[in-house]
Amino acid sequence: MPKGQNNPKNKVEKSAPYKGNLRSALENAQYAAGYLSGILKCDDLDIFHAALRDVARARGGESEFLRDFLTDEEELSFETVWRVLKETGLQLCIRPITPDPFREKDGDD
Repeated sequence: MPKGQNNPKNKVEKSAPYKGNLRSALENAQYAAGYLSGILKCDDLDIFHAALRDVARARGGESEFLRDFLTDEEELSFETVWRVLKETGLQLCIRPITPDPFREKDGDD
């Protein structure tokens, strides 16, 4: 038998489904907030939209708004982000980018 084939020592255990574990983790508000904050660093609105849907599925109640959000494929608006965050028990936090790209390097205003 060739090395590595059908050898019980080389079998890989099956892992739990990713989405199930993610959904369970996102039920925790701190985890959900960190997840969305990390996703924002990707600078990709489509990825953020998908992540926001993950959070809405995991933390959302049965509101008509969230049901519509999860089934609607329209472009993501600021109002929608705001409402989804609010209805999932999260909030938006604004922080400055460091270093500040709008300040001159010599410090003059």
